[in-house]
Amino acid sequence: MAITRAFKRSQGGAGDGIFLDADLDTSIIADTDDQIDFKIAGTDKFTISASQVDCHGSDLILDADGDSKITEAADDTIAFNVAGTEVFRILSGHKICFDSTTAESTSADNLQIDPEGHMYFYQNTDALQGILDFRNTNGYIGSIRTTGSAVQFNTSSDYRMKDNVNYTWSATDTLKSLKPCSFTFKGDASTTVHGFIAHELEEHIPHAVSGVKDATKTDGDGSTIIDPQSVDLSKLVPYLVKTIQELEARITALES
Repeated sequence: MAITRAFKRSQGGAGDGIFLDADLDTSIIADTDDQIDFKIAGTDKFTISASQVDCHGSDLILDADGDSKITEAADDTIAFNVAGTEVFRILSGHKICFDSTTAESTSADNLQIDPEGHMYFYQNTDALQGILDFRNTNGYIGSIRTTGSAVQFNTSSDYRMKDNVNYTWSATDTLKSLKPCSFTFKGDASTTVHGFIAHELEEHIPHAVSGVKDATKTDGDGSTIIDPQSVDLSKLVPYLVKTIQELEARITALES
């Protein structure tokens, strides 16, 4: 587009600008101190100031055909569209909604995240559905799935992924060596729970414990904090089952 009148004083005398049409109502103009206005037909469409960039409610188009854009879907709500379809939006409460236009929608499959760290998954069915799949360089290693009334937390256990299978190991002696205890967490002194001390459990069932005893780390503020050990109590289930089988065999032998 040809610039018909460049650096002409604006009609109101407030500032200089570049005027792009004959009637002077489409322009790039500085009619406010420290601010540049992009006007079309006399209306501000885009403003750059010392503190912000203002699209004045218009869409921010990101591709040639105009179907990928960032737009104000409603007051205080921003929508992100790709190929003509809304992918996600940010609501006024800073909640991010994928495949949903409202908070905690039940109209279709969707995912929502709020500033408090809460994640909301909705599957528009009561059939078995995958929520999260976990993979690494070895392939699929676990998942979180929903059924009609519960949640499954799964870890890989396919025989095709295993070697050195052994059914003759002893579990009773291992369980007898464990030291279950009651305790309170320092962050919740009013609640007594039952479980294990991580490094004590690690001595007997190492794969049930992650982390290193007495480890520390540096947080984002530069402070040294505890890098705590954690336990996966599901790893104790095979020991419980095997111990019951061993005790049952002893009982049967004594009875006979």
